[in-house]
Amino acid sequence: MPRTWFLICIKLIVSLILISSFNLLHSLQETQGAEPRVIRVGCYDNPPKLYGGTQKEPRGIFPEIIEDIARKENWQLEWVDGTWEQGLARLESGEIDIMPDVAYSLERAQKYQFSDEPVFINWAILYTRAGVHIESLFDLTAKKIAVMRGSIHTDSQEGIKKQTQEFGIDCEFIEFDSYAEVFLALQNNLADVGVVNRLFGMTSQKLYDVLPTPVVFNPRHLKFAFPPRGELTPYLKNTIDKHLRAARNHPESGIHKIIQSYLIGIPINSLSEESRPKVLLTPEEQSWIDAHPVIRIGVDPEFAPFEFIDKNNQYSGYASDYVRILNERLGLNMEVVKGAAWKEIVTMAEKGEIDVLPAVGYAMERSRFLAYTTPYVGFYRMIFCRTEAPFISGIHDVKNLTIAVQAKSSHSAWLMENTDLNLHHYDTLEETIRAVSEGKADIFIGNLAVGTYWIRKLNITNLRVAAPVSLERQLLHMAVRKDWPMLVGILNKGLASISNEETEEIRNRWTAAGYSVGLSPRIVWQRIGLTLLMAAVAIGIFWYWNRRLNHEIILRKKAEEKLLESQDRLADRVTERTRELAEANISLQREYKEKQKLQERIHRLEKMEAIGLMAGCVAHDLNNILGGIVSYPDLLLIELPEDSPMRPPLEVIKRSGKRAADVVTDLLTVARGVTTEKKPKNLNVLINEFLESPEFLMVKSSHPEIICATDLAEDLYLVACSEIHIRKCLMNLLINGFEAMGSKGTLSIQTENGPISEYQKNNGVLPHGKYVVLRISDTGPGISDEDIKHIFEPFYSRKIIGRSGTGLGLAVVWNTVHDHGGTIHVSSSSSGTEFVIALPATEELESERPHSRDAAELLGRGEKILVVDDEEQQRDVARTMLTSMGYTVASVGSGEEALEYLRTQKVDLVILDMIMEPGLSGLMTYEYILRIAPGQKAIIVSGFSRNDEVHKAQQLGAGKYIKKPFTYHQLGMAVKKALAG
Repeated sequence: MPRTWFLICIKLIVSLILISSFNLLHSLQETQGAEPRVIRVGCYDNPPKLYGGTQKEPRGIFPEIIEDIARKENWQLEWVDGTWEQGLARLESGEIDIMPDVAYSLERAQKYQFSDEPVFINWAILYTRAGVHIESLFDLTAKKIAVMRGSIHTDSQEGIKKQTQEFGIDCEFIEFDSYAEVFLALQNNLADVGVVNRLFGMTSQKLYDVLPTPVVFNPRHLKFAFPPRGELTPYLKNTIDKHLRAARNHPESGIHKIIQSYLIGIPINSLSEESRPKVLLTPEEQSWIDAHPVIRIGVDPEFAPFEFIDKNNQYSGYASDYVRILNERLGLNMEVVKGAAWKEIVTMAEKGEIDVLPAVGYAMERSRFLAYTTPYVGFYRMIFCRTEAPFISGIHDVKNLTIAVQAKSSHSAWLMENTDLNLHHYDTLEETIRAVSEGKADIFIGNLAVGTYWIRKLNITNLRVAAPVSLERQLLHMAVRKDWPMLVGILNKGLASISNEETEEIRNRWTAAGYSVGLSPRIVWQRIGLTLLMAAVAIGIFWYWNRRLNHEIILRKKAEEKLLESQDRLADRVTERTRELAEANISLQREYKEKQKLQERIHRLEKMEAIGLMAGCVAHDLNNILGGIVSYPDLLLIELPEDSPMRPPLEVIKRSGKRAADVVTDLLTVARGVTTEKKPKNLNVLINEFLESPEFLMVKSSHPEIICATDLAEDLYLVACSEIHIRKCLMNLLINGFEAMGSKGTLSIQTENGPISEYQKNNGVLPHGKYVVLRISDTGPGISDEDIKHIFEPFYSRKIIGRSGTGLGLAVVWNTVHDHGGTIHVSSSSSGTEFVIALPATEELESERPHSRDAAELLGRGEKILVVDDEEQQRDVARTMLTSMGYTVASVGSGEEALEYLRTQKVDLVILDMIMEPGLSGLMTYEYILRIAPGQKAIIVSGFSRNDEVHKAQQLGAGKYIKKPFTYHQLGMAVKKALAG
């Protein structure tokens, strides 16, 4: 009987084991096959417990614990970034499922649910700035105390505020958003004492000049917190408690190792470089970055080695490396605004024209318009004086001295805020240093590293470092315009991601090798050995010298004999050297003459550019004026019958306006940089067409005895050119040839496929490649040497301006050739003048000529068009023309008005002027329009605009560019093409 019961028990136990194994296996299979559960977790910066990490995930004790649990429980974590207060608000509203790193208190237990198991215990500790001594809470009397807003160590029943209130301690509290700002307040003397948690203090105090005190209080269990009525709260609480409990009982577990690795002091910057490609940003921060594609930074060009502009005009120094890293990791585009002195940079920052100052010390006066990041490098503020000056031990010894300081610098701000010294400000650091060197001031106060760098650079030998202003290390921050607080947080995240190794690499790049106090035993023995070796060498040299002394006496007599021989040889060498110097002098004179010729050429180019700029500005205004003269006759002629007596006067007005527009076109060509459409053309075809044109035949009829000969290459390459401008060049050159020869002579036109002339080769004007060469020569009396220097200058002419031309003919030729990437050379003698033009060949095929359209084809079907132009007359012209074509037209006078209109109205096409002052330009307006109405069709209309402005707009999607003044047919064609596209 007992045997039977024993067998039954064995079978029952085996059955239970099999059932349990089956259930466990089934549960594991379900877990592995199920979709991961999404868990939303709050995140904020509080290293090393929790801080903005890389690869889209935060790092620290709590993130690594919850990631370990997530892998085992098949969770998909979604990190919700924000501040500490935002995280608690989201937890209370149920927007997140877990908030890590929450210190438990009875007050908080009424708002949230907590895990039963704590992660570890943390407590508050007091830190002070240098010179402040705190031994107990009673030493806080009359002190300024920096605290973190919303922290349990600030506002709880055991927080610092309640502690001081209960003990009757009279002190002042200053609240900040993070512990980093608390330490920054201590660093910059805004507070005497700071309250932070123990872990933050241990890991971050090395970044600031702060000192720990023995005062600790408010020990707290740090736990995970959950929404009070969250759907997942019971499940999450039980699951996390299960894993924390298991970790506490098993020291070899992953969670236990994570906690211990941080608590024993492994630095948070020990993450490998591969794990730090970029920083976790909130959606709001990423949206902010997207909305600010360019961030302007202002640089102190004299602040070496921290920041400066080097000889290659590049931004260099400590700050430049930090800016480069932040641009890469944060996706920012911080660009340097160059060409301004530091005083101007600070003024621009105050006006909002500069967004970030990447290397500045803290100053209360600047905090009106700047917000500061955490510091990233330090320096010492020193007193510099002349070498013969009396002994100076500190700032208290300079009260009666003349003190020089750079204007708008942190040194100036600190001295004005903390002393009553009489300061003399200078615009630049160089002027400040020279003022002391030249005796205009007794001392100057500045950065130790920067001051010594510039003293060496300026080769000043009569200055020395006298004494430190204070023993406190001054810190450099990145300062951001006050109305961009979001950027401060973004930059702080980026700075926190820079490892100690990266910081050391940057420091070593811009300073000499680092040093430390004391010597290692190895270095001591090395130096002792080196000293003994040098002593032995010295003794050996002394013995050897005595031995050789007698021998030297014997040799001295022989040397004197040889000296006489050497003097004779030296005289011969002097004669030879004199001859070499004479030859070198001749060579230098030759080089000087060549340099003079090059300078004269550069001067002519600069003069052409200046006159061209003036011509472009005049042309822009004239085109706006001519708009009505050219455009309105078109409209009136359409309405008038053929036999109307008003048609002849209108035709005259129209032709006069076109002739005036042609002169303006010449001005624009002189201005260069105008937008021209270049198509592949055969230069021979253009020449033959021009020789058969009415313009040429009219000129030829005035000179019947002049022979016009052509020699055109049959296999001529194509050139990418503006047909109207090449025709203008031909007309100007041929007319000049006719007028130069007078009644008789020969005008020759020749084309060929390279090579370019020896002149162009020798001067390196053109790069290697295929070219088409045009030669136009006459048999006239030639051009004088004085005139040939100026013939391409606008308005330079030996003719009577207004009767025989405008003085722009050859200037138009010169600018057209250079705008086409070519070159022109003129040679002249008493037997005639030859112009040689070389234009680069193109591999593109020649396009077909466009067919003309009837006016009826220009009519629209009621499409809505918005005209944007700052000239009222131009808006009226365009509106009248478009309305007569059957379009629905609206018009506004600026880019700002256009944006306001398009926010509420949709249009089929925008006709956009490029230059509108003083508001948004056409390009900027179109960029903003595309944000409001992506894909908005547009055409560009302008009297004068730079190539890059028009090209950028067309790259964004704008269509055809038409030049003012335009005709009825030109406008209609452009609108039809844009709407069809």
